[in-house]
This record gives sequence, C-alpha cells and structure tokens, in this order.
Amino acid sequence: MSILCSEHGAKPFLGHIFPDAVVVCGRQVAAVPYIDPGLELAREVRRVLREFRAAHGTAPKVILLENHGPVALGGSDKEVLNILLMLDKWARILAGTLAVGTPRFLPSAVSERIDQRPDEDYRRAQIVKGPG
Repeated sequence: MSILCSEHGAKPFLGHIFPDAVVVCGRQVAAVPYIDPGLELAREVRRVLREFRAAHGTAPKVILLENHGPVALGGSDKEVLNILLMLDKWARILAGTLAVGTPRFLPSAVSERIDQRPDEDYRRAQIVKGPG
C-alpha cells in the first residue's frame, strides 16, 4: 500500500469514503507511525492495540504500519483475505481521489450508522462464511 509510504501515511484511512470499507474493515483502523523493525516496533504495536481496545472495546480489524504495510486481524483466513482485498480496493480508490483532489469522506454519523445496521451484520457474516 503505497499511500502508507507517502507523506499522507495512514491519515487517509482514518475516514471512510465508501460503505464496503466500513463493513469489511471495521469502523476504525489502528495506525502505527514508522519505527524501525524490531522490538521497539513490536512495543509500539502493543501500545496502539491496547489504546485501541480501551477506546473502542474491541481489537481493530486493520493495523496500518506506516512505511511497512497493513496487518489484517480476523477470525478466519477467509476474513483476513477479505480485509486485505478491501484494503487494496480502498487504497486504489484513495490514490485516485488524491490524484485529482481531496477525498470526500463519509460523515462520521453515516459511517457509524452503516456499522450498526443489522443487514450489514448479516453481510459481514456471509463474507466471513464464504460460498458453500
């Protein structure tokens, strides 16, 4: 995800620009600033995860490591793959919007409403379950 290696870092992913990203990747993502690989990076990831859980009551589905890449957290390999595929789509759309201007982010209330919709809960379950 080239955007994580740009001056923008994880910032463009802190707001949603389309509903599918909310459904598949979660309402919020966790972001970790660049730190050299190793123990210090691991400690920072642990700190960010603890803060995220304290703030949101759950672990994130996405951790964005600036200048490293994304980490997807899911209950199955299928869910992790779907998160990574959606992140790829999200990054391509963001790159396109950044090339022509500024992304038009969904209002927070809209993202929250999408995240809480019962039909989206059903869709999440279908995505995790997969075909068959």
